[in-house]
Parts: sequence; C-alpha cells; structure tokens
Amino acid sequence: MFTQMKFCANFHKNETRDRSAFPAQEIVAMATTEGAKALGLGSVTGSLEPGKEADIILVETDSPNMFPVYDPYAALVYSAQSFNVRDVYVGGTCLVRDKKMAHGDFRQIREALDEKMERTDFRKMNNMLGFH
Repeated sequence: MFTQMKFCANFHKNETRDRSAFPAQEIVAMATTEGAKALGLGSVTGSLEPGKEADIILVETDSPNMFPVYDPYAALVYSAQSFNVRDVYVGGTCLVRDKKMAHGDFRQIREALDEKMERTDFRKMNNMLGFH
C-alpha cells in the first residue's frame, strides 16, 4: 500500500507538472476512508470511529528512511515501507507486535502452507517454471 500511495502521488504530480497536486493527506484519505467508500464499505470501515471495524497498523519512525518526520502524512506516502510496520491489529486483535507474529510460529505456518501447496496444482505450475 505504501508503494501504491507513493506512485499515485508522484504520477499525478508528474502528469500535472504541479508539486502541490494530490497532497499527502489526500493520498492517505484515498487509501483509507475514500477506498472504503469506493467499495461501499464506508459505513463499516475506513476510519477510526465507534462501531466500525478497525484494522490498524503502527509505523515505527526510528529507521533512517523515516527521519525526520515533519508531516506524518508525507512520511507515510513518501518514506514508509513495509519494513517500517511495527504492529498490526485486525478487528482489534494484535497479529504482529514489534515486527513479530503475536500468535503462531512462522516456521510452522510456512511448512503447513508448503504441504497444502504440494497437494494443489501449484506444484505443477512450479515444475513448469523450473522451480523445485
């Protein structure tokens, strides 16, 4: 999502030849509230309000690519990357805490996924592509 926001901002600024086009706050709104509205889910999600479903990420600002933060919206649009996501909450449940899965073992999940993929056509596709 961070890449998409950055591309959206940069492409519009380039196309319009106007650095003020699509301010960072507007880009973040497009990715959250306006995205939910476009999907017909604006009354359910897209903003932090009582009664709405909430999926939240917390972005750390300690990494060099995030410093300094003068405008949090600009930091999200132009600087943030997936490795800056520190915590992830889905429906109020913490799934990632301090960049580590809060529940489950990643190795076990990966092995279970590999086993399931072996039982599907995905194995055939990998063989066709030369992956073993």
